[in-house]
Amino acid sequence: MKFSYPFLRKLFPGMPPKEKTAELLNMRAFEVESVEGDTMDIKLPANLYSSHASHAGIAREVAAVMEQKFAYRAAKRDHEADAPAHRGLLTVRVDDRAACPRYAVRVFDLPKVGMSPKEIQRALVDCGLKPINAVVDIMNYVMLETGQPLHAFDYAKLAGARGAGQAKTIVVRRAKKGETIETLDGQAMTLDPAVLVIADAAAPQAIAGIKGGAASGVDAATRRIVVEAANFEPIGILTTSRRLKLPTDAAIRFSHGMSPALVDWGIARATELLLEAGATLIDAADIASTKPAEEKMEFDCARYEALIGAPVEPRTARLRFERLGFVCDEPKKGNGGAAKFTVRIPPWRTDIENMEGLIEEVARLEGYDTLPVKAPVFSILPAADDDTVALKTKVRTVLAHLGLSEAYSSSFLGPHDLAGAYDESALTGPENPVSEDKKYLRPSLIPLLRTAARLNMRFFDRAGIFEVGKVFTKEGGKVRERLSLGIVLAEKRNPKVALELKGIVEALFEGLGVDDVFMNEDAAYPGRGIVVRSDGKTLGTIRHADAEKQWSSWAAEFDLERVLTATEEGKEYVPLKRFPAVMRDLSVLVAREVRIGDAMEKIEEASPVLIENVDLVDEYQDEKLGGRQSLTFRIVFQADDRTLTDAEVNGEMEKITVALRSAFRAEVR
Repeated sequence: MKFSYPFLRKLFPGMPPKEKTAELLNMRAFEVESVEGDTMDIKLPANLYSSHASHAGIAREVAAVMEQKFAYRAAKRDHEADAPAHRGLLTVRVDDRAACPRYAVRVFDLPKVGMSPKEIQRALVDCGLKPINAVVDIMNYVMLETGQPLHAFDYAKLAGARGAGQAKTIVVRRAKKGETIETLDGQAMTLDPAVLVIADAAAPQAIAGIKGGAASGVDAATRRIVVEAANFEPIGILTTSRRLKLPTDAAIRFSHGMSPALVDWGIARATELLLEAGATLIDAADIASTKPAEEKMEFDCARYEALIGAPVEPRTARLRFERLGFVCDEPKKGNGGAAKFTVRIPPWRTDIENMEGLIEEVARLEGYDTLPVKAPVFSILPAADDDTVALKTKVRTVLAHLGLSEAYSSSFLGPHDLAGAYDESALTGPENPVSEDKKYLRPSLIPLLRTAARLNMRFFDRAGIFEVGKVFTKEGGKVRERLSLGIVLAEKRNPKVALELKGIVEALFEGLGVDDVFMNEDAAYPGRGIVVRSDGKTLGTIRHADAEKQWSSWAAEFDLERVLTATEEGKEYVPLKRFPAVMRDLSVLVAREVRIGDAMEKIEEASPVLIENVDLVDEYQDEKLGGRQSLTFRIVFQADDRTLTDAEVNGEMEKITVALRSAFRAEVR
């Protein structure tokens, strides 16, 4: 947001040079993005627009950082006390008090409308606004000074209600369907009932909180005006501004949430400037649904030290608050001996919601760079064991060693994925799905795994995939979420796929430590299904999935939460080996048909005692190799009771070479 340095200095004469001001704000308050000429571009946090989207707010901030007094009053005297009100010139009504909690207007008679003073024009230009005429410029100038947006209507151009005599009418209401308005910048807008408008008795005259209408705009012929200062609900202003593509200065302020208390500042300052310009105040009205309640919080010096890590003197903290416009009571000793005192929050500080907010105000003015460096003090607790995480890791490890590949599929699917296999009344999904193809949360992992296997069978003779993930079903009107394991195995020209999958399942449960696993034919799917049980509990099923001309597939799915309860695996702790490892690389040429896993298994079998680990580090295929492939393995040897010698390692490498030559006719490179 742009600010005028001369304007800031007028409000706070003790303001240091621009560069020094920028440095102070950067270190103690907000980021100053740039200083160009007399314009300072300051990046305000979203929750501080009510208190700092104004020159008065920034001037107060600089004074607080410099530990100097800053006394700001919008007007030199209170014009409200002697302002004429309800003289019959204006009838004001607010139909939506939630959308407009505060609406104040004043009516002025004017001399000839000319141009504003050079000082006001300069401030507007510094902030990126264009001077128009004395009345409009004063409205914008007051917004820049106090943060409260204002608008002026030409009184003569407003319509009154029938039977109201000469009185004009202003109504804050929702637009009627199809109503239109031409804004001050010449844009024709078609409105809908979601848009809040300021209307007279005939038509909308402004889009509330965003833009005035051309029909009631102030020009050189204007002799009587209605000045509006209001407060609007932020979400409605933000939504309307985005939909109509009108990001005005007023809309930006209101959409961040402005305090209704700023209305008093804005209307008072506008009144004073108009009176100085020769205007006469002749009528006024003010509608407030609720008055801002005084917020009070207790500041605890002990709590400050516990959170920030450094103590603060009660007198220093109190002075910091008073520099920012807070009102504080005298400090008192608490039960623990630390001082406490009550802080009254200014109504424009809508960002202060708790004790932490108060602490932040003191800490940043103290200077985060001045805080002592301390190591945090906390107790170290051992991480809790999560059996589910351990189970998932074990499942992935076992199935990967069995030659299966892990898949990750979408949690959403559509009716075509289910192929009529599930009752849609038992399915659940988001209220607003992305598309019809993604309207359900998956009740099973199998449908999408089966689709993935079908796609893989276009290119391979065998596809073995699995997935560990959540599935969702509706039970008793509530959504139940379960951790599931799905496996799909498909092969071409292999009628024994079911037996192979059964063997994989047996090896899986053996690796998980699940004893007493029984597999019986599923009565609901005779010849096409198997039920897997343990200790009387059904863990899952194995069923026929697909059958095409050239291939068939079977699928298995298990409830991992039940599998976890059936797991009896103990935890074995093995001490770290004390003696160093020896690493050797071995490159061999083998036929392309040789599986890498089989080669690694043969290496481990050749030296089962001393081999700690075997990894494939390089795989190379080329027509020049004559139908063979080059594989490079990294073999790690390590003994439990001694440091291995080169002679011992060389002997083991010779055993491995002999085994590979015998099994695969391997040629060592």
